Amino acid sequence: MKRTTLFALALVVVGFGSAQNASAQVNFYLQNSVNLGTSGLDFFGGTSGNDAGFEPTAVTSDGTNVYIGGGNIVSSQTRSAVIRLSDAWTNAPTGALMTQTAFTTAATRGITGLKLRNDQLLVSLDNGSNSTSGLRSFVASTGALQWTSTVGVRGNGASFDPGFNGAGFGAATGSLGSGRRVLVDETSGTGIYDTTSGLIWFGAPVSGGNIRDMDFDANGDIYLRSNNLVLKGTRNGANSLSSRSVVVQNGSGNGNGPLSSGQNLALFTHEGVTSILWNDRADGSGNTTPFSSRIKANKNNGDAISINWFNADGTAAASLANNDGRYDFHFEQDGDLLVLDMANRTLHRFSATPVPEPGTVIALGLGAVAFLRRKRSK
Repeated sequence: MKRTTLFALALVVVGFGSAQNASAQVNFYLQNSVNLGTSGLDFFGGTSGNDAGFEPTAVTSDGTNVYIGGGNIVSSQTRSAVIRLSDAWTNAPTGALMTQTAFTTAATRGITGLKLRNDQLLVSLDNGSNSTSGLRSFVASTGALQWTSTVGVRGNGASFDPGFNGAGFGAATGSLGSGRRVLVDETSGTGIYDTTSGLIWFGAPVSGGNIRDMDFDANGDIYLRSNNLVLKGTRNGANSLSSRSVVVQNGSGNGNGPLSSGQNLALFTHEGVTSILWNDRADGSGNTTPFSSRIKANKNNGDAISINWFNADGTAAASLANNDGRYDFHFEQDGDLLVLDMANRTLHRFSATPVPEPGTVIALGLGAVAFLRRKRSK
């Protein structure tokens, strides 16, 4: 009871903007940052033998452990793997290489997506050509391989497709260049729809087939990143769409934007509407772009949502390193947001509400006590 009262008062004091044009903005508060590179946990960019890739490229979490995939997007280094990060948000985070996920990849290739449900970890891999290793499944808690897809794909984005009216569900990925959602049985990896028969997600008004990431809402509608666009396909069947739309036009034409890797998205609910967090990732931008200008959000009808980035206690704007636009995202069940900064080999955690400094909590508590005493004396 007291805790609830104090938290409500804290929101009144340190919250920003939530009462002003709430439908058009969302606030995130930086809680932690973890260095995953050579000066931190030493899993990316080094030569330790435990490297999971030149850079981290994908992230997911079960709320306790964080899983991070690696790749060689801007390097000739050839190792790609997943690490399991434990105690990520303490002063002494630890990590372990999931050895069975390790893969020798071509230069500028690697893991493109991770998705976790229960204890099943889906891993998509783009190695430059169609391969049955393009979509694999692992036991998250042990790292054991469950299956390798029987369908050859250039895996870009990994997700669990909920299907439509009980049909067309399974483990899904996009195979670069095919313009289709590839689907396999989530318990065995056996193909259901392949690169010639899968759901076609492009067509008027969307052109091009270079998918970079995908996810599904509860209705089975598909959301995609392709050519730096944000796209939506409305489902009407196990393997079909009733309509396609460009949620965010971010190139010349509906499919002629940059083909860059590292274009990702994550779904969240804003004002009761499925919304998309995404990164504006164009070619040749360099590692000089402010964090706040590259991560954007829109409702599924295209309406922009302004993002405010704050420190943990709601004071000032969070100070984060510049980047070339390559990020990946994961929303926790409690609303926390994980942002993976690939170029700077850093993982950030944001909360949806501010956490006041201890001194502020004490002051608010004393104020609340005084308020209650006055109320009782009346």
